[in-house]
Amino acid sequence: MRTYALTPQSGLYFTAFLGSSLTQALHRLAPRLPLEELVRTGTYQFSFYVDGQLVYLTNLPPDAVFQEVKINETVLPQPLRKPGEAAAEWGQLLWERFLANGGVRALAPGQHLLRIEIRPYFQDPALRDAPVLAAGQVALDVTQPLAPLSRTR
Repeated sequence: MRTYALTPQSGLYFTAFLGSSLTQALHRLAPRLPLEELVRTGTYQFSFYVDGQLVYLTNLPPDAVFQEVKINETVLPQPLRKPGEAAAEWGQLLWERFLANGGVRALAPGQHLLRIEIRPYFQDPALRDAPVLAAGQVALDVTQPLAPLSRTR
């Protein structure tokens, strides 16, 4: 698939293949912290780029991802849009916040390149530039103006 037609009715999903689990990545950044602290405070940071410009950067709440996922998983599948359903999963809520914070404007009708980067994150000012765990991009053909799903109901 070279280009995905994104309409207000389109679904959108991602699967990130991480180089390591979240806690392994955090342990490399802060080897002195115990696993329990990394699990309790660690999370993923998402950066959304549209056409090469950073549009939205956010950190998932630490409790959004299950402890077992943080410790063991290196594959992270998640829906971003499931039209017709209330946003219930963290990926859907993440997409809604992206749209509400510049994504609607950035994804105006036309051709766009959406890139998402995922980094490990926890609240330590010294670790703001953590290495990318996974990144991917897709060419989008936005055929109609988008809006957060919560606003279209």
